[in-house]
Amino acid sequence: LHAALALAEFDRADVEFLAQSIATAHPDECANIVRALSSHQEEALSILTRLGDEAQSSSPPDLRQRARLAVVALYLGDEALCLEMERDRPDPQPRTIFIDEAARWHARFADVPLESMSPECVAAWCCAMALTEPESIPPDDLEECRQQLHALYLDHGDAYVHSAAGCALRNWNLNVPALSATAHPAAGNGWHVNSAGLTMLAIPPGEFTRQFEVDNQQHTQRVNITSGLLVSDCEISVGVFKMFLEDSTDKAATDSAHEKPAGITFDGSEDPNRPMANLNFQSAVLFCNWLSRREELTPAYHREDEQWIWNPAADGYRLPTEAEWEYAARAGAGTEFCHGDSIEHLNSYATYSTHQRTPCGTKLPNAHGLFDMQGNVQEWCVDGWQSEYPQETELTDPFTPSTNHRRVIRGGSYYYNEAFLRLSKRRYSDERVGNEFSGFRVVRNWK
Repeated sequence: LHAALALAEFDRADVEFLAQSIATAHPDECANIVRALSSHQEEALSILTRLGDEAQSSSPPDLRQRARLAVVALYLGDEALCLEMERDRPDPQPRTIFIDEAARWHARFADVPLESMSPECVAAWCCAMALTEPESIPPDDLEECRQQLHALYLDHGDAYVHSAAGCALRNWNLNVPALSATAHPAAGNGWHVNSAGLTMLAIPPGEFTRQFEVDNQQHTQRVNITSGLLVSDCEISVGVFKMFLEDSTDKAATDSAHEKPAGITFDGSEDPNRPMANLNFQSAVLFCNWLSRREELTPAYHREDEQWIWNPAADGYRLPTEAEWEYAARAGAGTEFCHGDSIEHLNSYATYSTHQRTPCGTKLPNAHGLFDMQGNVQEWCVDGWQSEYPQETELTDPFTPSTNHRRVIRGGSYYYNEAFLRLSKRRYSDERVGNEFSGFRVVRNWK
């Protein structure tokens, strides 16, 4: 390889050999191979495409070789190989492998022409940046990347791109630009920031396939979600929940003893960026109603005796239904986890099997741009618990009212192992009791 690279310096490049070398070359050679091939762009891209097809058709497909080829093609100005790995599919493993491999196999991050790339490839490239240790990035590349990431975070309308750019900035300890609050996403945008500083991502209507067991038999069920949603990109953080508790301008808080949860204190040692925990269902509902009042929306909940009743027609903030939660968490994936079936990459997307929560938005987002849908804290849903799903083969906007104090809770937590983080895993908890593993995120109905 070194001899071939030296010959390329004298315009005697063996393009076929250099392209073939990509599969096994040391990551430090990526920049040298890109430089050698850049003078033979058309021929190189043709060979990279052929090799990518061969890697895909092998049994099993060689996704890591394909990812390396796709990275080099990006530097040469062609995103076709990358886009094929990033496209939505029930098995997101190709996307996951591309992100993981690009975090190691790359030249200067800033040299990829992000401005001309599709959102799927831009988001994946930002995710690869987020997985890369900032100490390994040369200072000049780091500064150019900072400028690129700032621009993407502030101005790109795609929710996945916005989340991935923010994740890279946070993980590289770079300043995350402040964003102005708006009432709803601007035309063409898939996200906005609300009055409490929550980033709300627009998720369109769609469907997903549930997988569950009945009498030791595997069943599948199509679930249709007919309304679009605005979903908070992160779980509600300590800082945002503290804002709710300390809001003295909320007139309704003085009208009833139930308007602010009692007994929640802070000792000053809590990281405001970690997800809030130790919350029962009522605390989550009261937060939702507070945020609705703050934005002059119709609160989604009222209380009758000991039960909280959800008004589905209200335009205010609320907890997701169990079906909405899984639809948002899967982001098109039909696998055990949002990134695929293997636990090999789970640590990149989830905080689990540990003893403390991690700051919101530092693990990779799913393809909707949502963080921590698996792990960190488990999340309250509005549904009452039923041990088995209805047996129909297809459901539309399913919801189970509560008849006791058991509410669905999904996603697993930082303390649990990977089995509890599976997207099909269901649990319940007593709505009257909070614990150190339980938190929530909010949603709103959206067109």
